[in-house]
Amino acid sequence: MEHLEHSQPPSPQMGSEATDHNRQEISADLESVLKEFFYPKEEVGISSSDDAEDTQALFDIYSELLHDKNYFERVPCTVDMPGGETMQDSEDSLYELLMEMIAGYKILLSDLEREAENTRIVPKLPVIRKRFDRIQEIARRLEEDPRFHKVAEEVEQKKYEEYLSHLGITEKELKSANRVLDVGAGDRLFASHCLRKKIHSEVYSIEPYLEDIESEGYRRVLWTPEIQKQIDGRTIQGISEELPLKDGTFDLILMHYFPKKTVEMSYDELIRVLRPDGEMRLYPFISSLRGKDNAKKTTLKHLRALEKSGRCKVTVEPLKKEEADGHDGWERVIVRKIQ
Repeated sequence: MEHLEHSQPPSPQMGSEATDHNRQEISADLESVLKEFFYPKEEVGISSSDDAEDTQALFDIYSELLHDKNYFERVPCTVDMPGGETMQDSEDSLYELLMEMIAGYKILLSDLEREAENTRIVPKLPVIRKRFDRIQEIARRLEEDPRFHKVAEEVEQKKYEEYLSHLGITEKELKSANRVLDVGAGDRLFASHCLRKKIHSEVYSIEPYLEDIESEGYRRVLWTPEIQKQIDGRTIQGISEELPLKDGTFDLILMHYFPKKTVEMSYDELIRVLRPDGEMRLYPFISSLRGKDNAKKTTLKHLRALEKSGRCKVTVEPLKKEEADGHDGWERVIVRKIQ
């Protein structure tokens, strides 16, 4: 895997006048990009919403941040649901919105290039590539902002704290495990934090898609080549149904926002690599949901079958609304291996 470049935080000696000038230029470029994103004049690229009111509301929120040159503060974006209920849809900063655009454009370009023989698509490709390159260039300039390194640290710290809180473990319990496996590790910022802050040096990650574009900038400023080497050396790129690992390898297995369509056989495999008396923790879980396609309910049924076989003990822990980020009925599951 190609190593990401590591950049040091910008010098605090950067003149405030120069910094302000840079931010004015970035804000002007960002304003143009936002208008193209929210109100595309032509059918190319990606747009945020088909609903005019939602689009205007989101545009107003981000415009206010832009006016304050506040590129990194996360703000809740809400959507009005049928019946008058208001539901929080996302919580993104301007920078994170840009990275989501980059990820979206990358997928779009890949799809369109596969259909390049289509004469209707060919004229659109240069326009989309130009817009994609422009957004990438603005994102890199934002990463040079003196505030960005602190933001990256905070994002990684938050990811770590969410893991512990949602999965119901303490840092002391985490440290007591000899080896830890993070299933569906995504951006691997949990393993990164454990390693960089010397909390745990034996956190392994399973992730089929290592090109997590939306967190690429954070990794770029936080990971030295040595940190990258260590994390890559403890990463299994693939799925959890077939693990190239010995029985009883891990003391603790974590599944934080695990895939809804996890194949049932993967739980047998995960229990195989868990040592006797080791734990596997899953979050979130909603066993009260109804419906034949409820993957969480299917998972619980399968885990209960493993429990009946005498291989493990399964505990479902209901969570208070405040413990589950405001969600009702969410739970976590703790699986302790017996043999």
